[in-house]
Amino acid sequence: MRLSFPLRHTLVLLPLALCAPNLSAAEDESHWWNGFTISPGIGARHLGLDVTRKSDGANGNISQAGAAQLFAAFSVTTPEYPLGDSHWGLALRMYSSFVTLDHQWYDYHSTDTTTGTSQGERVNVGTKVSGYYTYIIPSLDYRLGGLLFALGVGPWSANLDGDIILTQDKRPAKGMPTSNVSFSTQNAIAYMVTLSYTSSNAWLIEMTVGGTQFSDSTYRYQMEEVAITVGKTFTL
Repeated sequence: MRLSFPLRHTLVLLPLALCAPNLSAAEDESHWWNGFTISPGIGARHLGLDVTRKSDGANGNISQAGAAQLFAAFSVTTPEYPLGDSHWGLALRMYSSFVTLDHQWYDYHSTDTTTGTSQGERVNVGTKVSGYYTYIIPSLDYRLGGLLFALGVGPWSANLDGDIILTQDKRPAKGMPTSNVSFSTQNAIAYMVTLSYTSSNAWLIEMTVGGTQFSDSTYRYQMEEVAITVGKTFTL
């Protein structure tokens, strides 16, 4: 199995000039980056791209599998803009990632009687979609001690290229005709939910869930992502 560690950048980009009250000349001796946090770490994620051809409804879902779900993580965060004297705040988050997707979903056409979910497996049928994508998410944050919950919606842009097998029964196999997937978009709207905990000694564990839907003249696309990272937070 190919081992891949794509780089994930999570940036909160709200300038301090907008996040804090004006300081007097006597008080304003700090650098603009004071209060920023830097959090390198490692993580694992599942990212799936679902493609449906509009003309006949043929569908395919391509994602990562196995060790390819591991990735390096690095985040930079500015102080939040507080909403009064409360646990609530506002931030602007930017999340970018390079990805390579090379396993398609093969549906068994049966349902797990316990969970009610469709059964199947990820298979390598020789297809691959790769490129990068970026979220820019204004978010509403709730912080209670080391616990943070953030929910946001904002623009999503991407440049992805490759191929995928589209079928009526979601059972792709090697040798089947492939369809080209190539798009560059800046008009999609995405959501992102973040749940994180920072310990008293600055260790961080974070889970993010995000996704988007968009279309072009030929296909409808849907992307869903779940990631968990562990890292160390340093405050400047």
